[in-house]
This record gives sequence, structure tokens and C-alpha cells, in this order.
Amino acid sequence: EICGFEGGTAYNIMLDRLNVKIKYNPELYGEICERAKDNKFLSVKEDGEFISVKATGIPKHASTPEGGVNAAQVACGLLSEWEHLCKNDRDILWKIQELTGDFYGEKLGIACCDECFGKLTSVNGICTLDNGVPNIALDIRYGTSISALELEKRLLAACPKAYIHENNEGFAIPADDKIAKSLEKVYAELSKNPDTKGFYMGGGTYARYLKNAFSVGTQAEYIKNDTPELPDGHGAAHQSDEILKLNQFMEAIKVMALMIHECDKALNQD
Repeated sequence: EICGFEGGTAYNIMLDRLNVKIKYNPELYGEICERAKDNKFLSVKEDGEFISVKATGIPKHASTPEGGVNAAQVACGLLSEWEHLCKNDRDILWKIQELTGDFYGEKLGIACCDECFGKLTSVNGICTLDNGVPNIALDIRYGTSISALELEKRLLAACPKAYIHENNEGFAIPADDKIAKSLEKVYAELSKNPDTKGFYMGGGTYARYLKNAFSVGTQAEYIKNDTPELPDGHGAAHQSDEILKLNQFMEAIKVMALMIHECDKALNQD
């Protein structure tokens, strides 16, 4: 009975909007309106031959899902409980809400934890409906505690029809690496914080393709931000209204220039 199931703008951003279209049924429409009236994440309207349900969530970057709300999980969790929707659709929606509400791969049997990166993350960013079949895209990030082959094996055991677009091994450069120490030294001196340390994160970026490459931020957060603070779910990395704090960005140019200079000195010592 579901004719439309579309949402998402990028694979690496938690789904924050989902549009669902359902064949019109007066009993179902009444049930949806009644159950959704106090839900701030849902809106419902009659749309000709269809019932239109719009779900919203709180977007987060796929590497840091904590505090996010997936719009598909919101919609599917409720729709799967509605008695006037056919059982076949309810069963499918229940599976989708399990996948989209589980940020750590437990339902897929791929959960693991890495001493550098912490927990594996599994975040849904895009949903589509193709010839009546829902497609749920997951952005999965993992460290060095599981191999790419083992992860793929477990994933296909849980979802035999899954299509794996890309799968790269996790990697970690030792914290005592001389280049890592050079980068920390520059930031510690400029920020006047001797305890500054680099950190591991779930984003490979360009660094995974180059020897001695490190992901470096574009905003020096040790100087005061001159832009207004935005509420949760707005302005952060890869969100639809992502912002760049210009004064911190200009300071970051200086940081990166000095980092390159310091790395050059460290490499020439050999």
C-alpha cells in the first residue's frame, strides 16, 4: 500500500527528512492523524488518492551519530504499528526501523569496538523506493578490530541482497608518530594549551590515500567564535545549513601553514 518512500541528501548525513505516500484509506488516515497529532517529528495530510506522511529527524554526521534522530526510524516505527496498514507493509517497515534506529550495527551482526576509534557506526542517509522495493543506504565506519573481508561476510549473512558500493580497511597511524607529534606541537603552541592531543575519528577523508597524511580541521577553535551559536541539528559538518566560522577559518590557515613547515623539518631530519 506504500507508493512513495523517499528521503535524504547524502550518504554520510543521518536522514533528517522522509516523505511517505500511502494509498488512501479513510480508516488508516484517521488512525494516522490521531496517533501523529502530538508527535513533533511527523506531519500528515490528505493528498488526492494518497495519504502523505512527512517525517523529520535531527541530522548528524555519519561518524558521530550520537544525539541524532533518523527520520525513517521515526516514520517506520509508528507506521509498523498501525492496524489499518496491511501486514506485509508493516513487517517491512518494522525491519527498516530496526536498521535505521541502530547506529552501531548490532542488528546486522557487525557490531565491534576499536581501541582507537571506539564503536563501529552504521548510519542511514538515503531511502528510495524502486518498483515497490525499499532501498536503505547505510554508511558504515569501522576501525582496525575487524577486517574488510570479515565485515562484508557478516553483512551479507544478515542481508544477502545487500549491494556493497565500497569497502575499505580501517587504518590508524600510531599516536607517537613523529609527524603526528609535529602537528600537535604547532597547535599546542598557538592555542597555548600544552595538553593538546590529536584524536582518532571515523572519517577516512583524503588521508587514507596518502602516506604520512593526516586529516586537519578548517577552524581553529581556540579563538572566540564570532558567529551566533545555532541549535542542535544545525550548522554542523555536512548538514544542509553547515556554516564556516570565518575568523576561526582564517586562523586555521596560519595553523596549517605552520604545520606544513614543522612537518618539513621533521622529514628532513632523516
